[in-house]
Amino acid sequence: MKHRFVYASVLALAVLFLVNVPIVAKESADEQSLRILVTFHGASDGNSANSPIPGRSYRYRTRYRISAIVRKDAKALAHEYEMTPVDDWPIESLNVYCVVYEPRKTESLKSLLQELNDDPRVDSAQEMYDYQSMVLPTERYNDAYAGFQYGLESMNVSEAHQFADGSGVKIAVIDSSVDLQHEDFLGSRIQSHDFVPTGRGPMSAAHGTAVVSLIVANPNNDKGIVGVAPAAELVALRACWSFDDTETARCNSFTLAKALDFLIQSPPDLINLSIAGPRDPLVGKLIEKALQNGTVIVAARPLSVDAEHAYPAGYAGVLAVSAAASSNESTAVAIAPAGTILAPGEHIMVALPDDGYDFRSGSSLAAANASGVIALLLERVPDLDGASIADILRKSQIGNGGSGEVINACRALAETGVASACQLTN
Repeated sequence: MKHRFVYASVLALAVLFLVNVPIVAKESADEQSLRILVTFHGASDGNSANSPIPGRSYRYRTRYRISAIVRKDAKALAHEYEMTPVDDWPIESLNVYCVVYEPRKTESLKSLLQELNDDPRVDSAQEMYDYQSMVLPTERYNDAYAGFQYGLESMNVSEAHQFADGSGVKIAVIDSSVDLQHEDFLGSRIQSHDFVPTGRGPMSAAHGTAVVSLIVANPNNDKGIVGVAPAAELVALRACWSFDDTETARCNSFTLAKALDFLIQSPPDLINLSIAGPRDPLVGKLIEKALQNGTVIVAARPLSVDAEHAYPAGYAGVLAVSAAASSNESTAVAIAPAGTILAPGEHIMVALPDDGYDFRSGSSLAAANASGVIALLLERVPDLDGASIADILRKSQIGNGGSGEVINACRALAETGVASACQLTN
């Protein structure tokens, strides 16, 4: 049965601005200052960090030693360019030392960045960019219980589960924190690491919990919802934050860089990024490095923002996923760019902290649904690359009937030759 919904994706996610926000949202007024990222060449003195201890936050990991010359240069720059150091981190995969500075004078930011980039001691200098999660406000959708059923039906997940459930696939989700004690995660293989500075007070785990639940929520446990790839191993990396369950989760260049660098050291099969923001030089380098390692990267592609603010989905090699509109959606809804993968992302039932459940909408959820389907493919054909996966998913959309031609998990498996029975299903 096809369910009809009136979606409102154009009303929310209307604008995604380049916001110069510090390390965490809602800081005191004196902390609401513009900040920049500066990286320095050849950070390591040759001594690598110890391996992280399983189950412990990455902030407890012993940092590799920063060379004395680089530390001296970082301190000298602060004095010469009138900047205050705020935070720092070694980006091991790029062999650079990253320092967050707060300029004391911001009237000529463009000139300052140009001078820094021309300085032979500097590898790169850029603004601190902001990213936002792509979930729409909940109050508009709390009367649409059929939303969850729509997502499973549209992607033909129950049929696909006869052939794959994500076993043996490692998925990394860079997002806000996750309620690991949720009843629908009991028995799931989930680890967590933290890249958000401590001492900021309690933060909401709503967005991260919602995204993770669509991927690995336990089926057949008489509770909650069904994940698309429930048997997958999942690593939840907190690089984003929000302070209540109705607030959009936010990340920035620095926290994303730390999380991506961690994953490059121990590559997963798949990275899910249910966020969007501007093109970012440092984040772009790390995404390119992760892709070179063979990791598949999925990112939310909101339809209601301009192309300049549709990253990381806009980077070459990243699988861009948007929420599909229903067949009766207004023609005013933005059209997905060519090559965009469409997945259910409207009126979707998700898990929320404290054993809660509710409806959410947005391309964040579409990306999570697509990541689940990709995990099913990687279980059966582990050597599939991103380009092949994108081609398979787009083929699975064709003729999938209604629901904005979303990806079909069973058809996608059939395209690999491991689930021929799915060719007979819708």
